[in-house]
Amino acid sequence: MSGYKQGQQVVEALETYGWMIILVVAVIVILFSLGIFSPLSFISPSSTISGFTGLKITSVLANYTYIEFSVSNSLSVDANLNKFILEYNSTSISKIICEYLTLDPGQSSVCYAKLNLANTRDTVSLGLGFSINNNINLSSNGTMSFVPTNIYLVLPSTITSFSEEGLPSNTLWWTVYKGINHSSSGTSISFSTTYGIYSYTVGNLSASGCKYTALPSSGTLESGKVQNIIFVSSCAATFIEKELPTGTNWEVTYAGEKSSSTTNVIAFTNEKTGTYSFSVSKVILSGCVYSPSPSSGTLSVGNYQYIRFLGLCTTTFTETGLPSGHTWDVSYNSLAKSNSSPDSIVYTGAPGNFSYSVSSPPNSSSTVDCATTYTPSPSSGYANAGSTKNIAFSSLTTCKNTFEESNLPSGYTWSVTYNNIKISTITPKNIMVTTSHNSASVNTYTATASVSGLDCTTPSESVEQGTTYDFSSWTCTTTFTETGLPSGTQWYVDFNGDNQSSTSATNVFTGGPGTSLSYTVYDVHVSNVDGLDCSEVFAPSPSSGTTNAGQPVTITYSYTEKCVTTFSETGLPPGYTWSVSYDGSSGSASTGSSISLSTGGGTFTATASVSGLDCTVPAASVNAGTSYTFSGWTCTTTFSEGGLPSSYSWSVSYDGSSGSASTGSSISLSTGGGTFTATASVSGLDCTVPAASVNAGTSYTFSGWTCITTFSESSLPSGTSWSVTYDGSTDSSTSNSISFSTSSSEYSWSAPAVKATSNGCTATYTPNPSSGSLNAGSSLGIVFSPGICVPTNVITYLNLTVYNPGSTTPNPFQTSVNIDNTTYSSDIANNFQNVEFFYYNGSIIPSWLESKASTGNGQYQGKFWLKLASISGGGSETIYAGFASTSTNLFNGVNIGEAPQLSSTYAEYDDGANVFNYYQRFGGLSSLPSDWSSISGTGIAYDSDYIEISPASSTTGWYGIYMNPIPSSLSSTTTIWEFYGNMYDSVNAGSYVGTSTGTSGNFAGYSFSEGDSTTNLIYLGNGDTQFEDSTGYDDTNNNPIYSMDMSSSTSLNMLIDYTHIFSTTATSETPHYFDISP
Repeated sequence: MSGYKQGQQVVEALETYGWMIILVVAVIVILFSLGIFSPLSFISPSSTISGFTGLKITSVLANYTYIEFSVSNSLSVDANLNKFILEYNSTSISKIICEYLTLDPGQSSVCYAKLNLANTRDTVSLGLGFSINNNINLSSNGTMSFVPTNIYLVLPSTITSFSEEGLPSNTLWWTVYKGINHSSSGTSISFSTTYGIYSYTVGNLSASGCKYTALPSSGTLESGKVQNIIFVSSCAATFIEKELPTGTNWEVTYAGEKSSSTTNVIAFTNEKTGTYSFSVSKVILSGCVYSPSPSSGTLSVGNYQYIRFLGLCTTTFTETGLPSGHTWDVSYNSLAKSNSSPDSIVYTGAPGNFSYSVSSPPNSSSTVDCATTYTPSPSSGYANAGSTKNIAFSSLTTCKNTFEESNLPSGYTWSVTYNNIKISTITPKNIMVTTSHNSASVNTYTATASVSGLDCTTPSESVEQGTTYDFSSWTCTTTFTETGLPSGTQWYVDFNGDNQSSTSATNVFTGGPGTSLSYTVYDVHVSNVDGLDCSEVFAPSPSSGTTNAGQPVTITYSYTEKCVTTFSETGLPPGYTWSVSYDGSSGSASTGSSISLSTGGGTFTATASVSGLDCTVPAASVNAGTSYTFSGWTCTTTFSEGGLPSSYSWSVSYDGSSGSASTGSSISLSTGGGTFTATASVSGLDCTVPAASVNAGTSYTFSGWTCITTFSESSLPSGTSWSVTYDGSTDSSTSNSISFSTSSSEYSWSAPAVKATSNGCTATYTPNPSSGSLNAGSSLGIVFSPGICVPTNVITYLNLTVYNPGSTTPNPFQTSVNIDNTTYSSDIANNFQNVEFFYYNGSIIPSWLESKASTGNGQYQGKFWLKLASISGGGSETIYAGFASTSTNLFNGVNIGEAPQLSSTYAEYDDGANVFNYYQRFGGLSSLPSDWSSISGTGIAYDSDYIEISPASSTTGWYGIYMNPIPSSLSSTTTIWEFYGNMYDSVNAGSYVGTSTGTSGNFAGYSFSEGDSTTNLIYLGNGDTQFEDSTGYDDTNNNPIYSMDMSSSTSLNMLIDYTHIFSTTATSETPHYFDISP
């Protein structure tokens, strides 16, 4: 219930006091509209405004929702606001509402925009776009900074005004704007509205018997602006001007009457009716000429004419203060021009008030480093077109002088004073002095220089501004001051080659500057010590050193005994530097020369060393003032090699010592001092290097090795020439080795394949390895493997692969090869006399040319039978068919031959007996061969190349010849039988050739049988049944080749001239004898 009571109290409070709040707001609004109250009178004092020209922001106020500011026209002409850009937190706002958009000179307008602001100080940038003189666009830009406060802002209404020209004085006229009708007998009517663009209408009038038409009579107008209304009288000729500056006087002559005005309208009322000519005069105003358009014409009374004045202005910029001929630049209304002093810069263009800026490039003087700058005043601003603007230039000449110093040592502070300006730096840096004055002239000032820490001076000099001057004439005083000598004692100093003495406490040297000049201060001798090279002296400290000229040096003398001890050496080679250290002193000399060191009296340890030699000698205890010789040096001499390959062992012998190491590693040997001969060798390589004379303790590298590299061969036929290329050099030999002499390194080598003839054939021998890299001094064996051995007669050859498809391994066996010289016409003679067959090793394979058959076009196919060694079951062997020249006859009747009937002389080259398991030719016989018999009653006629079998005249039964039994080598059921002859008998049928399983007269077996007609001559007989099947072959007067290929005892293929004619599987038959029965 308490919450209800609180809410009720709030409502009651509003009911009680709400009317008071409404009343207060209403009063504030009324006061603001009357101009009595303005919220901008309560601006926070923390707000700041910067920038803005022409139209200025005079005040700003903001809460967290709105920003409100006042715009004031500080120009001398009216300004029409037409563009706003307000930037806040990267956000642009262009919707800004103003009380007035047209501002008279000095008039202000309150504007506002909706903007969500932060609680802290905010800054916004504002750009105002406006126009003057009707058509000149300008801008005013700046920033406003403020702290938003929690106050109520009364946002202003906008005041929109309508002004009139052309009505008689005190004539009542009216305007409706935003639906509101206002009237007035004055020259203006105003409306107070919220911001917006609203329509308006202006009523036409009648007065004093004339009608007045409003121009314009209607339209739309943005609130806050001013709209001028011109009333045109029906009783007058009215001229309306455009483009002239406000208040400019202009003239029109109409119907001979001239009239002028400073307003926009000139009306002629003297004429009642009619059309009259008119003319309009040019207007010349402030350097501008305004030309009317139209400038003349005719106009009827009661009508109006617009006159547009087009202005052309000449704007001139003059200057003062620039030297003659100096260039200066002006940019006016974004147009840049330049000219040379004293000429002016002139612009011609439209009227208006435009911005300008002025600049001038610097003018370098005739001296090295001076420049005069000219500053324009004013440098920028606004200028009315047609005006003359003078620019006053002020000059400022600035010069840079560079001062250098010569001969002073680096690291000291030196200074230059020039025109009362003193600048210091560290030697050897230069000093830059900048001076300036308000004129274009160049002055001369005195320059002086000094250096801190050195007693050195240089003359002052008059130096012109902008030049470079070198202080080089320095005079330095170097003072040596001693302490410790008895008064009046004479002492000596040698400084930079100048020796002086003094009996006072100082020795003074005067001269030019210098750095690191050496000096020596000498001992002052008192007396000698007997028996030793020692004396009593006053010794200076320091006794020598370097100093810069002008730098003071203090010498302290102390009384001491001073001894000179002399050291020498023996055993070291000449040409080296050796050193001795003794009681804190040290000295050095060439080997063979002595070293003398000065110390105090006593006995001290002396050590010696030699530069460039790895030699040592024991230290010695030596009395000061005596002489001592270092002997017994122990030296370590290090040897290295250059050029030998890695992974070998090399050795050095030197003065009776020796050592070895891996190639690439050094060998160190310990000896006494001296010069000895060193020799080196390498194990595993045939390499030598010259001996060398080497100083003990040095390092020596054996280089320039000479190596003998040997290549040896195996497997080439004796006397065969072969070659090797090694390190780019090629050598050949018919012996089994080739050697190269080179420097030590790894070189590439190669050996080509070699052709060699052996046992009647030529083979290419391939080396293994054939190339590579080899260390010089090494040995390498090369094995030559022979390739195919080609008989000497063969020019080219073919690879042939023979397969054994069976499972047994016959040895030997025959195979046939068909070669077509159509394919190899250029390689094979037509009679095949140049063909031979051979194995890989060149051995000739016995061959027999059985036949050659024409393939047309003078080409032939030859059928060869070859006698091959065994090929395992399922295996193969590659053989070669070689071709000699086509004119070469390789037939020899021994292992290269042909069928007897193929030779011009029967059986001239017949080697069939050397090819086949059984072979018999029947030409040239006088009786049957020993393994053949004839059946009784058989007639046999013997001829040189055949036999003819026929029955005797008294025979009525079987006749013929036969071989019985068949040789056991032919009884196999996988034998090929071939017969060359003619079975033709024109009288009887029944001739046959074949095998039989019985005896004479038993027809069981396989055979070719002759038929009983010329068209059906050859029949097959098998078993006891003759004429079992017909071949359809006619052999009349032919000599075919009859072939029986027995694949097994029950399988037979029959061929005539290699044409398959019959196959059969019959009762198993095993050949028993061969029978020829006509």
